[in-house]
Amino acid sequence: MRAGNGEIVLQSQGYTSAASADNGTDSVRTNGADVHQVEVLSASNGQAFFHVKAKNNRVIGTSEIYTTLSDATRGRDSFVTLMGGDTVADP
Repeated sequence: MRAGNGEIVLQSQGYTSAASADNGTDSVRTNGADVHQVEVLSASNGQAFFHVKAKNNRVIGTSEIYTTLSDATRGRDSFVTLMGGDTVADP
């Protein structure tokens, strides 16, 4: 997933088929809209990021690296809001 400026916001695993990739995209959209499925974590170097998890607790997407935990939290909140809205373009 890329922002309007082309910056990578979230990436997932690779997929072997277009159908699997579409299913992954749908899962990110569904689970990404639920703040309880998006976990902010600290990296060992003091930076931070967030994971989007499926209902089975499997990580389905990882955000870019943020300089601070508060930046990652703001990024998560913006991501959740975006996933819950109607403004996400189809791939």
